[in-house]
Amino acid sequence: MTMFRTALSCLCLVVSATRAASSSYDVAAMLRTESYGAVWIAPDARVAVVERRQRYDTASDYGLGSFTARQLSKLMRIDLERGGPAKPLFDQPADTGFWAEGFSPSGRYLSVMALKDRKLRAGLFNMERRELRWLDLVPDLPFSQPGPVWIDDDHLLMVAFAHQRLPRLLDGVAAPQARVERGWRLQAEGRTASLRRLTSRDESPAVARNELQLIDRASGAQTSLIAGEIADLALSADRRFVAVVTLGKAIRPGSGPIGLDFQPRTHILTIIDLRSGSHWRPCGDCDIGPDLLRWSPTGASLLAIARHVVTDAWEKGALLRVDPGRHSARFLADGRLAPAVGRDEGGGGPFLSATWAGSTPLLYAKTRPDRADWYALNDDGPHNLTATFASPPRTLAATGQDHLSIFADGRLWQVDLTGHRQVLADHIAGVGTTQLDGYHFGQRGLINMPPYRPPVLLRRHAGAPMLRSEAAGAIVDLPASATLIGDATAHGSALILDQDASGIGSLIALDARGSRTVDHINRHLTGMRPGRFVPIAAHSPDGTPLTHWLLLPVDAPADRLPLIVIPYPGTVWGAGSPPTMPLQRVQAVTNGQLAAAQGYAVLYPSLPLPLDAREPLPKIIAGVDAAVDAAIASGLVDPDRMAVWGQSYGGYSALAIATRSHRYRTIIASAAPSDLIGLYGSLVPRTDADRPEYVLTMAEAVELGQFRMGGPPWATPESFLRNSPLLAADRIETPLLLIHGDMDFVPISQAERMFAALVRRGRTVELLRYAGENHVSTSPANIADQLKRLFAWLATYLRPH
Repeated sequence: MTMFRTALSCLCLVVSATRAASSSYDVAAMLRTESYGAVWIAPDARVAVVERRQRYDTASDYGLGSFTARQLSKLMRIDLERGGPAKPLFDQPADTGFWAEGFSPSGRYLSVMALKDRKLRAGLFNMERRELRWLDLVPDLPFSQPGPVWIDDDHLLMVAFAHQRLPRLLDGVAAPQARVERGWRLQAEGRTASLRRLTSRDESPAVARNELQLIDRASGAQTSLIAGEIADLALSADRRFVAVVTLGKAIRPGSGPIGLDFQPRTHILTIIDLRSGSHWRPCGDCDIGPDLLRWSPTGASLLAIARHVVTDAWEKGALLRVDPGRHSARFLADGRLAPAVGRDEGGGGPFLSATWAGSTPLLYAKTRPDRADWYALNDDGPHNLTATFASPPRTLAATGQDHLSIFADGRLWQVDLTGHRQVLADHIAGVGTTQLDGYHFGQRGLINMPPYRPPVLLRRHAGAPMLRSEAAGAIVDLPASATLIGDATAHGSALILDQDASGIGSLIALDARGSRTVDHINRHLTGMRPGRFVPIAAHSPDGTPLTHWLLLPVDAPADRLPLIVIPYPGTVWGAGSPPTMPLQRVQAVTNGQLAAAQGYAVLYPSLPLPLDAREPLPKIIAGVDAAVDAAIASGLVDPDRMAVWGQSYGGYSALAIATRSHRYRTIIASAAPSDLIGLYGSLVPRTDADRPEYVLTMAEAVELGQFRMGGPPWATPESFLRNSPLLAADRIETPLLLIHGDMDFVPISQAERMFAALVRRGRTVELLRYAGENHVSTSPANIADQLKRLFAWLATYLRPH
């Protein structure tokens, strides 16, 4: 669901006696999988450091939820110059997770984080002396810039807390549990009130403040530059100025509906001169758009998007140019261009985009509602650079001194500042590297930092990986199973991750001498084969071609197979792009490969859902029915043995299907909302943090987020009644399995209400409640138990071979 932006000594599990005989892939094999995280290549490209995550079932703490992988991480050193296998960077205890956060400008030092017993430490590793020195601070990891920023080899910037605590990035489960337990303890002791107060009045929220520290590497001395709630920071190219975004006052929503792009706090921009220590607010108290601080490639000019009226839509904002060296700030093309505001399929965002081509500002903007383009903002006004493209992408491949690069339709295009375009390369599969852990680089780094240099180009071929140069730049030829994860092509080298169909991963160093394997993971998957995807061609009700994907077991029998439908509205699969469902991924919910290994066919329907759709349930149900009809028409599945398995928004859809269809033998819904009126404004331990703005999180999801009610329940009560499966429980006859964790941001009461309703009606229903689990289970014991019970339930109703 896009409603928001585990140690065992032995794990033995026989999931089901009905497992397909030709496959040995099961839950135990999944929980043993290893992975890689972020890759860091030194500036001189002589050494790379890679995070290698150990077996999932060996972590010392699963209370970090989806960040359990950080607890499993160890740092490996790869000598790109001399060769040889990957080796541990230094001695790293098994019960501590280590990861890197970037090299100093020369590559002599590496910033390192260590996580143990829910405490985070920051240190600096000397690559030449192989020495690690810890810093005397408690690091924070702001979402937009979650690592330190090196100024030079002797100084760095880091956001830190005054007292011991985990960053909010890591404590989504641990901190809420601690808050609840503390309240219970205070009540039992009887000496201190266990009150947790919320108010709508304009009061400063009682939250932990952090500080931006300037750290002297040699002495360890720290100088506090600014305190507050720091959300983002970025250093100018000349390394003199740092732009800092702090959270300001609470924003009251206007009278119209709100979505997940609603920002509950203002964002205030401060420029700090690192030479003098002086502060400057170039826009006063105006609100700065999130995840956009773009310094020019040389010198010190900054782009941001700002709005003066905090209740205005971001489309009414304008591009702000800041030149701190001249103490100048001015709006560009104010009123002539509307920033093109992006939102994801659930309404989350907002995404705002701007960058530089040399000294020329570029803005992704609109002059009419149905079209967004890249504009150069010259002294004589805005100039449309992408008018000749059918659909200009928000994400640029790169920019240069006098041009921008766009990857579209298998081609790399270069567009100059007059809008003239030319093809630089054909038959391109992609550009740049794949980030295996995007949280290292932050939201801004992932969506708003196209490189100021030619991008590395990727092509597919059947042979071994190759690195070569063409007029367009560096080309990496890769087999379909390989991914570029480390780019040092400017120095003639790269790192590749090649994962075969079984899930065995090979880490490959690539240079002019050829390729060599430096590490392996997941050898326990040897011989295991994934299911086979079959495309199902179809059309949407308006005639648009669609492709659904049917996953079949290995060596599927000739008989028609029992079918499991896994819906997730808003997902549209490409004709040549089946769902990514590798055996090496730990996926506790809606895992089609595990289902195929049990002997089921699994349908992944394409369910387009426009952002402006209102009350989408009828469209969702009709889309699922049409996809199932197409799968039945293929002759591969048994129409008398079908089930629906949905998670989160897919679980909500599954419950809705249960109220309107009797064609399925059973329906499974995990982490599923059932009552939209009850969901509206709900607070659970995950979101109840004594911060008034979090009260609106579920309201945002319900009004304009995935549920698309178009307003609050008092404004459109009939919509809420029509679209809450709980209120149609009298129509449910299909046996129902409900699964929920009690730390989920979707309150567990949503499952409990549906359970109580069906018990009251005397229908077949079962509810699995897992203590301490979030939206998706992370404890291996809970994952194993959940899947064992789920597949036993399915076997009861579908009888797989």
